[in-house]
Amino acid sequence: MPKKPPHWIEIIRLLKKIYPLYIRRLTKMSNAGETYFDNIKYEIRINSLQSPDGQIDTLLHEYAHAKSIDDTLAHKGEWGKNYAEIYQNWEKFNSE
Repeated sequence: MPKKPPHWIEIIRLLKKIYPLYIRRLTKMSNAGETYFDNIKYEIRINSLQSPDGQIDTLLHEYAHAKSIDDTLAHKGEWGKNYAEIYQNWEKFNSE
């Protein structure tokens, strides 16, 4: 049986060590998540009504957007590379 993912706060701390940003869990969202940039900082908003695994998947997805400044609104270029790297590191961490 695979290990459960670590607590949400632990995941946030790990990600913020790599690339600092704000992360919020909200209930009134029409989508799974979004990345917001106000020309000063990035904020990731996650729909907290998803399953815990869905929230983690969305967090990793949106984190890749934030880390890919030039391609942040599209699923191309650096975003794809960053998402693959982030997800591979998550899988490695989750399997230990």
